[in-house]
Amino acid sequence: TNEQFIGKKVVVVGAGNSAGDAAAEIAQVASQVYLSMQDGAWVLPRLAQAGVPRDMMLRRVLMNMPEVVVNRIIKGEANTRLSHVNYGLACRAEPLKHSVM
Repeated sequence: TNEQFIGKKVVVVGAGNSAGDAAAEIAQVASQVYLSMQDGAWVLPRLAQAGVPRDMMLRRVLMNMPEVVVNRIIKGEANTRLSHVNYGLACRAEPLKHSVM
């Protein structure tokens, strides 16, 4: 349970989905949550346009597009939600070659 984190400062290590889920859950009760990762991550909402689960959209809609186009779409969507540079999440690698949360 999250009770052990009430009012505390917490560091979550990792850039995978589990780390993102843990940080989001703990942030509801902790005073501050830090996400520590080696080289940034592309952060996307779980749901795409029209409420379609993002992984389903990626598999069905984008899988037949060229990789360069898919990377551009993912980067555009990721940066409309938050500035990856401002939050220290900027990645050198393209989304399809790096962690996506």
